[in-house]
Amino acid sequence: MQCIICKNEIEEQYTDDGIMYWDQGHNAQPIADGRCCDSCNKNVVLPQRITDMQMEVLGNLYKEEK
Repeated sequence: MQCIICKNEIEEQYTDDGIMYWDQGHNAQPIADGRCCDSCNKNVVLPQRITDMQMEVLGNLYKEEK
């Protein structure tokens, strides 16, 4: 499976015993519709989600002040 963001191959996840248990990557929302690799999840998707949550909190605080 290919990462929707960087187009690299999505990594397979293995247990400590070497058994592959996941090969579907991560949800790439809100960046893109589809699945992403570990690197894009860590460096692109998660930071965007954190920013979105912070902006929502700030927006709610602003609404409360009015």
